[in-house]
Amino acid sequence: MSKLLSANFARLFKSIWFWACGLCMLGYSLWKAANMLSWACGMWAGYSGDFITSRAGDFTVPMMIVLPVFSAMFLGAEYHNNTIRNKIIAGYSRWQVYLANLIAVAAAGLIYAGAHVLALTASGFFIPLHVWDMGALTLRLIYCLPFILAVSAISTLLSMLIRLRALPVLVILLSAALLWLPQNLFERLSSGPEMVVTDGVEMVVTVDDKGEGEHTYWKDGREITWDDLERVPNPQYVGEPLRTVYLFLMEALPGGQAFYLSESMGMERASFPGMAACSLTLAALFTVLGLRLFRRKDLN
Repeated sequence: MSKLLSANFARLFKSIWFWACGLCMLGYSLWKAANMLSWACGMWAGYSGDFITSRAGDFTVPMMIVLPVFSAMFLGAEYHNNTIRNKIIAGYSRWQVYLANLIAVAAAGLIYAGAHVLALTASGFFIPLHVWDMGALTLRLIYCLPFILAVSAISTLLSMLIRLRALPVLVILLSAALLWLPQNLFERLSSGPEMVVTDGVEMVVTVDDKGEGEHTYWKDGREITWDDLERVPNPQYVGEPLRTVYLFLMEALPGGQAFYLSESMGMERASFPGMAACSLTLAALFTVLGLRLFRRKDLN
């Protein structure tokens, strides 16, 4: 097993796809760091706070596409070069070959994540009033680890079981679908409150000398209070039990986790420990499934 891992890592650092995908991830990380610096030194200049922790998981969204593509190209080359067959002929078992490849893919994901964190933390030193919260930052990164493992397990399964030259296109489409689904569910869940005000009510906002806004409501030319407003059910509101199903899918699937970890979506009920448990479960299920299917796969 150690020889397999040594060979994989030697080939990993010589792979043009590893460096190409890494440059894509690094470019994204530098862009996000530049945006954070512009925001922190512009709009929030003079504000003292932690700017880094909330951005630590920004790498998760692009990794949903970059890591599967890298896996498809890196592991797919082993099929085309008959490397996998040669490993089996050399006496290695199929489970050893599969796990060694999974570890290589997960290591690439960790390296990409590490480069993002280094770029982000380095930019933090240019923010004059940045407050470092290493405990919160470390905890956020720990929650990102199961996500990387889950994406690696899914990517390895696809790359080890599907022998198609169009596999990179297939994984891109699959990743796009996994990212589109939580966005679609989020839009449905954000369709407004359960009850809405009836038509004919006009809301007027007035601002006092202190800059504080006050809402008043008018109907048929007379002012009415909030308690007197007539409300009706919102037809666009997603109620139970469908709402719970949508929220669970967003928490359990890697696409939803990517948006939650990058704080691109508000978390209504999801929790980071719950998402970590879902990711570990997915990683275990896809690894076991991949091992069983790869054991029966015809390598000829």
